[in-house]
Amino acid sequence: MNINEVALSIYSFGYSAGFIRDERPEAAAPVITLDTLTDLVRHHGLGGVEFPLDRYYAADDLANAEAAIARLREGGIRVVVDLEQFDVPLIRAVLPILSRQDLRFARVKMSSCYGGNRYREPNFHECVSAFVESLRSLVPMLRHYQVKLLVENHQDLGADDLIRLIRETSAEAIGINWDIGNSLAVLDTPETFLRKTARLIGNVHLKDYRIFRAPEGFYLARCALGEGVVDFGSLLAELSRSHASVPMTIELGAQHARRADVFHKAYWDAYPPYTVSQQIEFFSFLNRHMRNGEQWKSPWERQLPGQAIVASELEDLERSVAFLKHLAIGNG
Repeated sequence: MNINEVALSIYSFGYSAGFIRDERPEAAAPVITLDTLTDLVRHHGLGGVEFPLDRYYAADDLANAEAAIARLREGGIRVVVDLEQFDVPLIRAVLPILSRQDLRFARVKMSSCYGGNRYREPNFHECVSAFVESLRSLVPMLRHYQVKLLVENHQDLGADDLIRLIRETSAEAIGINWDIGNSLAVLDTPETFLRKTARLIGNVHLKDYRIFRAPEGFYLARCALGEGVVDFGSLLAELSRSHASVPMTIELGAQHARRADVFHKAYWDAYPPYTVSQQIEFFSFLNRHMRNGEQWKSPWERQLPGQAIVASELEDLERSVAFLKHLAIGNG
């Protein structure tokens, strides 16, 4: 891993970029924009930016979106495009732009189901079927423009789900955006997710979590890279055995802790049967890493003043970059 090739996602700054609406008197105005994100990348010696194109540019403003991407690339900044909404007409409009700008993939997600709690989504399986059909409709255009859609394990789809999804569509046109930390929300450990999907991964989100006991399961709590349960050294070494290189992005966790209700019977009823060995491996991982207490609460959840939350997000990035630089030296 070369730190100067790693991108930085604006999602790392849920508060500072204004994704969280804070109407308190002590609120801080958003301070992270696409321009300041680029400044942070240069300051820390990183190599690229990742951002949701459809949050910053309307469907009728794609010419300006392409111009902004071109400027970043001309300035030596690698660009990763996310699409926050899975909108087939928008994707069809964006694919020619990606192709012209030599961007070979875009990250997409199926839903905003968090914590793997499918039992709370009565139409979850219908949502999966509709998503697969939409992906199939895009395959000819994806092949034409030689662009892949990388579906993220966005705490809704696990390794087995994504493998089935790709089998039902096209491995040539559809791949996986692996968010390492998110693996835990859908009955995978980072190790089992990688073991199952390594050759299908086209982009990696470097995310760490701490795990805390919750009333019906566990919380996934935001932390800087290297301060949680993810063994980045062994995982990235294993990934390198399948890929000569793979794009990577720092994407730190949300200010809202994600809760997975794995001790709730209904949670398991919403999944296909898991073997005893799979359950043992997953719960052994939890038992090794689970903590007790209230430390799962983020600065936002503790209702710190806005400026303190902004400072904490920037500090998390500082510590994460320091960790990755140390890791790169150790692997060098």
